[in-house]
Amino acid sequence: MRVKKVRGHKKLWKQIEQWEQQNLHLDLDNLRYRQREYARAALSPYSNYPVLDISYSEPFGKTRQKILRALLNIHESWHEQLKNFDEPYYLKIWLFEPFLTKSQVVCATGDFIDFYKDSFYKSETEKKFPVDNYGSLKERMEELKWERAVHDEVVTHDDVGTPYEFNSLREFRRNKNHVDRRIKGHYRATENEDGSKYYYTKYGSVWLGSYR
Repeated sequence: MRVKKVRGHKKLWKQIEQWEQQNLHLDLDNLRYRQREYARAALSPYSNYPVLDISYSEPFGKTRQKILRALLNIHESWHEQLKNFDEPYYLKIWLFEPFLTKSQVVCATGDFIDFYKDSFYKSETEKKFPVDNYGSLKERMEELKWERAVHDEVVTHDDVGTPYEFNSLREFRRNKNHVDRRIKGHYRATENEDGSKYYYTKYGSVWLGSYR
């Protein structure tokens, strides 16, 4: 897959600002009804449907800082609004590294509390949160308690598919090679009662941050 640089950062900064403002308010009535709410920076072109095997390089510099600051501001705003909430709740920043654009603020109540608590495989390797990597936001990042988990994706042999599901034999072979590489590089696997296996490929870390 080809990696393409993102251009037009001032336009991207405007998107980040608008996204932040649209998500500072947490609708508590909707939270009670749906039992979950999240705010992910669905920024173009990162959230665009992938075409032609192109991916975009993750934000850096000022753009990265603006996304991080927006995540912190949304999380802080939701934390303040939930202080008088009369139900147990889950509220955390899911900070993906190095894939920052997957990061989001997540809130849940009721049955979804346990669902979100179990969303990630917790890393068996103890590692201190790299707070020095966050520049001018270091002090704000230190205000939160961070727990490391694994950012992984699951693949099975069924993901290979059949030649009839692809436009060409070349596409099928390329997909098969991709799936085979992921299965070979898995770091853990689980097996169902029927014998089917799920292989997990590690992509990076997810730092789970909260005030509590």
